[in-house]
Amino acid sequence: MRPLIIFAHQRHPAFPDIPSSTELGFNITLPQFRSIVAKAGIPPDRIKVLAEAFKKALETQEYKKFAEEWYFAPDSYMGPDKFPPWVASEMETMRNFMKTFGMAK
Repeated sequence: MRPLIIFAHQRHPAFPDIPSSTELGFNITLPQFRSIVAKAGIPPDRIKVLAEAFKKALETQEYKKFAEEWYFAPDSYMGPDKFPPWVASEMETMRNFMKTFGMAK
């Protein structure tokens, strides 16, 4: 099996010969993401400690090897300030996509 397109803004390092959707003129990406969530109301200082710990874990050789083996985007860390607005934006994009193609009411 051979991939034909990577639904992302740029080509994936594991598949340098496969064009991205943006490169081909399609204004849609289908990013994969992993996140850690917690209940509302956690004090900001605790969120900061958790975010720093996870960022540090992502920088280890063990995680980098794991990420490469599973084709994770190498630069995907966002942190607690950027992630919520990104999720909201992706949800809106998917809603519009589904409406456009008759997949949602």
